[in-house]
Amino acid sequence: MALLFKRMTALLCAATSLMGTISAASAFELKVPTHIKRARSIPAAEYTPDVLLVMPGAKQKDADILSTVTDAHGKVLGALGEGDLRVYVIKTEKGKLEQTERKFFADKKHFSVVCRNYSCPRLTTVPTDYGGTAQWHHGALRSPLAWDIATGAGTKIAIFDTGCEADNPELAGKTDRGFDAHAVASQILLGVGGGGLMGGILGGALSGLTSRTPLGAVGAAGSAILADDASTTLAGAVAGAVGGSANDDKHGHGTRMAVVAAGNWNNPNAGPRMSLNSCGIAPNARIYPVRIAEETYGIDAQAKASDLDLIAAMIHMMAKPDIRIINISYGAPYVGFANPQFHPALHKYFQDYAVKRSGLIFMSAGNYAVPDPTPRVPYLFVVNGIDEEGELGSFGNGKGSAWGEFVSFTAPSTNIACSSIQGDPQPSTGTSPACALVSGMAALILDKKPALPNFEVIRILIRSCKNIKGYGFSPFYGWGMPDAYLAAGIASGKSKEQLEREALNKLDPNAAPGTAAPGSVGSSPPSRAVAGGVVPPSGVARKGGSLVVGAGVGRP
Repeated sequence: MALLFKRMTALLCAATSLMGTISAASAFELKVPTHIKRARSIPAAEYTPDVLLVMPGAKQKDADILSTVTDAHGKVLGALGEGDLRVYVIKTEKGKLEQTERKFFADKKHFSVVCRNYSCPRLTTVPTDYGGTAQWHHGALRSPLAWDIATGAGTKIAIFDTGCEADNPELAGKTDRGFDAHAVASQILLGVGGGGLMGGILGGALSGLTSRTPLGAVGAAGSAILADDASTTLAGAVAGAVGGSANDDKHGHGTRMAVVAAGNWNNPNAGPRMSLNSCGIAPNARIYPVRIAEETYGIDAQAKASDLDLIAAMIHMMAKPDIRIINISYGAPYVGFANPQFHPALHKYFQDYAVKRSGLIFMSAGNYAVPDPTPRVPYLFVVNGIDEEGELGSFGNGKGSAWGEFVSFTAPSTNIACSSIQGDPQPSTGTSPACALVSGMAALILDKKPALPNFEVIRILIRSCKNIKGYGFSPFYGWGMPDAYLAAGIASGKSKEQLEREALNKLDPNAAPGTAAPGSVGSSPPSRAVAGGVVPPSGVARKGGSLVVGAGVGRP
């Protein structure tokens, strides 16, 4: 396990040597930002009042933690996980959060981690109109070329969000029941208002919980003392009393991210209202929805998620070895979930998932146009966004893509074609869809090499990247923007040079739309009608002796 973690760290420290020259077969280039409009203000950090999350010190048992918390006039509301990853939810004495936090932080014997339960909102900004730039992102990423090689078949992407609407035509037939982590976290926090000891929940039993039922429904077990055997009893009682799923969505953010990552292509029964929508970048991948945010209605609702929501979700994912990609399109400037200094308990779970499950976690950089000093870590891959001109994305209303050394990759983030809960065309703008695109590209790689270790998947993404000319790693875009075609092709065992030659062979200006020119790899999917034309299977065209990406995809 330690060796794997060291290899991942070494990859991020030395990956500049993997950057090859980007062929002229892709005309889309990244630029040094020239129109950065920094945010004038950023929201203050939010956290649950009078609540701390703590992890035990070495050899500490439930009874030891309970006694220490009681001595500090606090209460244990509940616990998640087991062993050195066990997280206790503590209610402090009213108004004494900071005082108790300092006291527990100094107590290294009983506590290895002490932090607040911070919350972050979803990140997408949704434009009010649907412009003609629909699907420009597929041209920039060369998705149609990639689909001749891989489509994400056999993979699953876990969407940590507001849920995903399984009845949406873009997600029909490919969305699992999922898991409601927010309900589990909310049940534990019920004690904040009413007081009382809620008991513990072991990681093994939690993996089966998708509850919206209060813990009080389990009866006397809800007030059990946190002895070693009591938590097991409570877990069994809760697991036997509740049920639920996350394959519905009242907000819409989770549905949009799922569509961007893995929406169906060629929906013959979707009706005319779907004719402008985009297929996902990995259209044959499946979606596993995990609800981490409150169920609020409408695109303007905050739909905030907290550390506790994500910890419950991560524990569940450890029981899902068939899912190796997690997309988290949530964050905030400086104190977002990507920052290990503010979220140490959560990051222990991120690291555990990366090492033990060879998992890949992609997270949005944030929609406040500020340089973010969050440190980069080798088990989490942060994605920021670019616009149609290849510069940092500007999202209006003083918002734009964050940047900094914590960014690993960038991807298109403005006017990304997707759909609403009901299936109507609804573009998405922000670092949220950019993150979903990179998650989908990871699925293309695992389509070709399902057993590939996570650090090798990242190595391929880095090799496929294009960046500002002369940069291997830039402070604006990290390693750069992955190329879906090169990523899928490298995973299939071909060199970048060979792939570019094959891309040239596909360029037949006289070929009918939806057909592949000689030399294509595999077979092309049927074409999809979009605003501005039809996506050709190659995604490229020749213009004046040079190669242009995205011809017929609606790019201006």
